[in-house]
Amino acid sequence: MEEINLIKICQSGHIAAFELLLKKYEHKAMQTAYLITRQKELSEDIVQEAFIQCYNQLHTLRQPEYFRTWFYRILIRLSYRMVKKEKWKAFFSQKPVSDIGYSPRFEEKVAAKEMYQSLYESVNSLSEKLRTVVVLFYFNEMTTKEIADVLSVSEGTVKSRLHHARKRIQQTLQGKGYVSFEPLGKGEQTYVGNTVTEHAE
Repeated sequence: MEEINLIKICQSGHIAAFELLLKKYEHKAMQTAYLITRQKELSEDIVQEAFIQCYNQLHTLRQPEYFRTWFYRILIRLSYRMVKKEKWKAFFSQKPVSDIGYSPRFEEKVAAKEMYQSLYESVNSLSEKLRTVVVLFYFNEMTTKEIADVLSVSEGTVKSRLHHARKRIQQTLQGKGYVSFEPLGKGEQTYVGNTVTEHAE
């Protein structure tokens, strides 16, 4: 069943259809919340609340084709709100994430393990705003326009944040001696995306 048709059925109050929609998004939603908050239990609470709000407000969505953007806007806002409520700043820690219980979906493609880890650590050092656009762009493979809609900012702001994030990643890696790394080169999205994914699953 096409997602748009599924969403329309959900909007009519069909519980079974919503369960199908939940199954389609829950894995990625949990990973996204975890990458932002880096707290397993908090991420579970965020995703649960996001789906509750999604179910209760789904009838207000006039354009089902924009469900993904609409849903991630709810998820990201809740992530920020929960982090603020807990009064701690979310960040990528070095804690192993195997305890989440997810199996890796991608094979490690980076031959140089130290380079791979350094890239992850450089993302870890980014501010919350910069890290969020990195997660949405590389991990969720959203366009800059979709990210702008999710974060309720201009597309230019998203591009600016991505630019600064890439620049800081570059500077961090160069500081560790990886002078040949080109963040804007061919294969950038796959490379960074796989790095983020491997630490989220």
